[in-house]
Amino acid sequence: MLNSAIGLTGHLLSTPLDWPLVLTFTGIAIAGSFLGAAFAGRLPERTLQRTFGVFILLIAAVVLTQEVPAVLGAVGGP
Repeated sequence: MLNSAIGLTGHLLSTPLDWPLVLTFTGIAIAGSFLGAAFAGRLPERTLQRTFGVFILLIAAVVLTQEVPAVLGAVGGP
């Protein structure tokens, strides 16, 4: 945690941040943690694990569709 705090401090001092975007993501993360805590007590552990796994796969698919064309373009040359 100390490492993260030091890194954040360095970035705050050297890199301009889009504060509305930062605060939006922070708010969504806080709301998501409360929502997750509410569902954690109501849903079976297996369901939570599968749902999280599907979510991770979807995020991976989005990242791949964004990055693969750039990588293939770089490999093919100009």
